[in-house]
Amino acid sequence: MSTKRVSLGLLAMILAAGFAAPTTDVIRFIPFTAGEFVQLFTPLFLAALFIERAVEVFISGWRDFATT
Repeated sequence: MSTKRVSLGLLAMILAAGFAAPTTDVIRFIPFTAGEFVQLFTPLFLAALFIERAVEVFISGWRDFATT
């Protein structure tokens, strides 16, 4: 199969799902207040920051070891 054919098939499936979702009530949006948003995403944000820093320390130590 060509890459173009696979890409077109994937695009067609995404479009079909997008048109079908509003009619089947699959996606439901609930109202958020700003406080609820912050309360939900703060732990995720802090975990992402911790992981990013840990990876940075690991990689920088690895690079320093490789150059010596």
